[in-house]
Amino acid sequence: MSSPSILTTTKKSDQFRSKTRVNICTAFHRWRRLLKRKGMKFDGQLATFLLDHFLCVMSCCLFPVCVPP
Repeated sequence: MSSPSILTTTKKSDQFRSKTRVNICTAFHRWRRLLKRKGMKFDGQLATFLLDHFLCVMSCCLFPVCVPP
């Protein structure tokens, strides 16, 4: 049987995770494929890559000399 401290720790962990969770619905399978194709292990790595790529593309519209990350 689980002790109260383990249940409390688990509950806090679940609460934290639910605050950072993003539901991407139908894009989930595409996300996983891209994660694997890029050789990344963590969702945060892919999110950072995509944000950096987006910013680079947007800056290319303003400054044509853009070097992709």
